[in-house]
Amino acid sequence: MASWVIPDLMSGEPLDGKKLSLQGGESKVAWTLFKGGKAMRLQGEYSRAMHYLNQARASFEVLGDQYGLACACQELAFCSGELSRNAMALEYAHLAVKKFQELGRNLELAWSYEYLSYIYFYHYRYKESLVYSKKARGIFMELGSQNALAYNSCNLARIHLEMLLFFEALKYYQEAIGIFQKLANDQGFALSLLGLGTVYRGICQFSEAKKNFAKARTLYSKLKIKDHIGWCLLNEAAILRIEGDDERAMDYNKKANQCFFSMKKNDGIAWGLFQIGQIMLERGYPIKSWESLREALNLHKDIYNHKGIGWGENELGKAYYELGELDRAKDHYQYAKNFAEQYGIDPLKIEVEKNLSNQEIDEGNLQRAHKYIESAYDNCVKKQIWELLPDVLRTQARYSILLGDVDHAQTEIDQAEQTAQKYGLDRYFPGISLLKGEILARRGKVEEAIKMWGKTLSLAEQFNQKKVYMEGLLGLAQLALKKKNMSQVKRALNEIEKFNRVLGSRKLKAKMLAVRAWMEYKESGFIDQKLTNQALQILDSSRQIVSKCILLGWLRSLAKIDNNDKEAKFFDTALQQIISSGPIDLNVVHDNTDIQNILPISLVI
Repeated sequence: MASWVIPDLMSGEPLDGKKLSLQGGESKVAWTLFKGGKAMRLQGEYSRAMHYLNQARASFEVLGDQYGLACACQELAFCSGELSRNAMALEYAHLAVKKFQELGRNLELAWSYEYLSYIYFYHYRYKESLVYSKKARGIFMELGSQNALAYNSCNLARIHLEMLLFFEALKYYQEAIGIFQKLANDQGFALSLLGLGTVYRGICQFSEAKKNFAKARTLYSKLKIKDHIGWCLLNEAAILRIEGDDERAMDYNKKANQCFFSMKKNDGIAWGLFQIGQIMLERGYPIKSWESLREALNLHKDIYNHKGIGWGENELGKAYYELGELDRAKDHYQYAKNFAEQYGIDPLKIEVEKNLSNQEIDEGNLQRAHKYIESAYDNCVKKQIWELLPDVLRTQARYSILLGDVDHAQTEIDQAEQTAQKYGLDRYFPGISLLKGEILARRGKVEEAIKMWGKTLSLAEQFNQKKVYMEGLLGLAQLALKKKNMSQVKRALNEIEKFNRVLGSRKLKAKMLAVRAWMEYKESGFIDQKLTNQALQILDSSRQIVSKCILLGWLRSLAKIDNNDKEAKFFDTALQQIISSGPIDLNVVHDNTDIQNILPISLVI
């Protein structure tokens, strides 16, 4: 829980919990225990705080001090929440509300409602959270407590942001900024700027978001609040990655983690490691990515951060997918999907459905693939999650290419490009360019495809996306082979093989072997069965069923062209066995030899 959003309600400086003086009357001792426990809570020592607060609560009960008992319950609620004892947190919070109501302590009652709102928020029960925060707001307005009202506005903004009600969140953060500026409350002002930046990030207004994060970071640096500096850096790093500047994004993530390590803030450390894992995956280092993501997921599990667990499971699934471990990938995707649905995390659900659609395409489950990607697209548009839309559209285009509907694929990839350009989502450009090149090749526009893939290589190099770079090279190698430029083909394949030693992509290795076999065929007139068998075995072991079907269909076509009926029958039999025994739609196998001669090995299927 983010206890830093709660201002200190007690007057005076908190006591040092490690130097408590338990002398005086029983009432004084009880209040000393309470203040010491609260001091420990503010310092993040929640277990020790619980120890002292429970002693204070027991003393207040013996003394019959209902106000003291209510205050102790309030603090115990917060400590319980921080320790992920959510049921206990709710019990204490409701008890505090009841006590303050009975005592007629309206200001404390309002803060009790606000505390209760925070606890429901971290239960992902946003409607209840909203109800209690609005109850608190009514009392704060009645009492004319401007400082409290400003913090309440921040909380309401945060709730609306999680509900993807961006413009309502924007309104509340702007209200908080106005009040904090009048009160000259720099910490509250910084908090509002940090929140406002997250809203602008959510609606893809990245320039405004970065301005607010930078202002908040400057204020937090003056206030020497390190963990909040870390949160600013994390958000800025996420935007830099989206914009394609992964070098600075990596640097910002590392700086953020330095802040969190010094404060022992495991939630911040986990998100920093998660974002580093994302960058490593996009750079083409799935094993290093896996290591970072696994550590992040373990930290999220330790602190019961359900949102972090869901996103961590999803990203680990992507790492396994790149390594060709489709069964493991699907397990992680399903875990992530369950978390997304259980806790109402719509962006995560969209991302998971897109990933599942890609995997179902590979395995030939086309109806499921269509169901997932249509749902992801509809939710993207409905919820206005523009950051994810280009990748969803790329998956739709991939599905259309598989069905041979190049015109539909062109429409989808054009929309993806327009969305990426409109919102500054530059990291998508290499993948979009790669897919546009394949569409051109399938249309027979060889020279245009060569230029497009040349652009792909340039963009992939600029954004450090090694896998896309290798796939672009593979496309150029096939077109060079079409022109019988064997030296260019060999250079490209050698470069791909060198890169893939680091990437470890089984699917890419199988495709590279297939192109080598085609090169041997062009030079000798014979199919190198050792190379093709190795490629088929790799695709089979990594569950790339559709790629295997397409490769078998292509080999069957080559055998027919050579009038080699024996080999043609062998490949056709193998193909029909897969189709008859698996969930394979016959449309995945194209018999159009013109298309196959131009681009036999698809880059995106």
